[in-house]
Amino acid sequence: MTPPRLSPLFQPEARSTASILHEEPWQGRSGLPSPAVLLLASVMAAGLGLLYVASFLLDAEPLPLAAALVAGVLLVGGMAITTLTSTQVGRVRAIDVGMSVASAAMTLFLARDMGIPVIVAASLVAVVLGAMALPGQRIDVSAAGAGYTGAFVGMLSPTVTLGTGWVMGAALLAGVLWSLIGPSVWDGVGGRMGALAYIAASGLYLVADAVGAERDHPLLPGMDGMAHAAVVPIGCVAALVTWVLIQRLGVPFVLASGATSLAVCGAIALTLPTGTAFAGAWFGGTFVGAAGASRLPNAFWVGLAGLVFGTLMLHFSGPLTGHVGVLGATAVIASLMVGAVEWVVLAPPVQHRAAAIVARVRPGRSA
Repeated sequence: MTPPRLSPLFQPEARSTASILHEEPWQGRSGLPSPAVLLLASVMAAGLGLLYVASFLLDAEPLPLAAALVAGVLLVGGMAITTLTSTQVGRVRAIDVGMSVASAAMTLFLARDMGIPVIVAASLVAVVLGAMALPGQRIDVSAAGAGYTGAFVGMLSPTVTLGTGWVMGAALLAGVLWSLIGPSVWDGVGGRMGALAYIAASGLYLVADAVGAERDHPLLPGMDGMAHAAVVPIGCVAALVTWVLIQRLGVPFVLASGATSLAVCGAIALTLPTGTAFAGAWFGGTFVGAAGASRLPNAFWVGLAGLVFGTLMLHFSGPLTGHVGVLGATAVIASLMVGAVEWVVLAPPVQHRAAAIVARVRPGRSA
């Protein structure tokens, strides 16, 4: 008798977080992550926690509040699991910082001075970065990721009118954070670039407020109208398309996200002047599709995370709406929530139990 085949839900294509975390030692390490990993993971967790509370818990009605609290438990669990399976902290690289600042400047120029929609501007920068990071070209994948992080910083919030110097400072900080976090801290979680842009920009905005920085620069168009049910399937499709391009065709993430977003969001900008919500859903959904196989191991889990991302965008509200990097940060939140569920479902004891149930229910097919 051969072992029963499980459904795709129980059959990861590669080692998942569940299998990694249930191994001893975890990724060759018998203890907790290093203090540096714990510190940087805490910075990420604090930033995402603030975003989650401000956007989904404050002023929520009783029923949505209850659902958000349950989802928040999954988020905390996902943060813990992802932190435990992080391996090391990188080193600050000048090329990462430089690419982040240059990309932020280019995105800001395209959006503020050329009048190009911010998502289209960031996508165009991403295509250039992706082409520069192809094999044999001038920069590596990490530098392209730092550049994409800077491009998110350049998507200046429509309600913030800070000068270029402040934006470049946020991009510099984002480049430093990506150098440290990018290699291994929360590795494989989609949306980290946007989340780091959100954290870096938030810090610089707070400093600017504290010193009374002038705000006399032109505003960018706002991203409104997020409460539209179509954002849910759009986010899911974007996640799956990006995942297929990366996992099946070997396209680097920055190029996969940038090229599809440039095509889709560009078409939306040309044909639907009020379709900013749809463009945002696609753009953010591509970040979910960047999930590594050790976090979301197959299309089922990636698609589920895309649906969760779309649902979160549907209910997104509060003071951080439209803030720099919120799409990426929300993608991280969705990925962590689904990752926590994945860890439970794909845990070896659960898999063995499921196999035994399948064998009893379908004995003829397991022979």
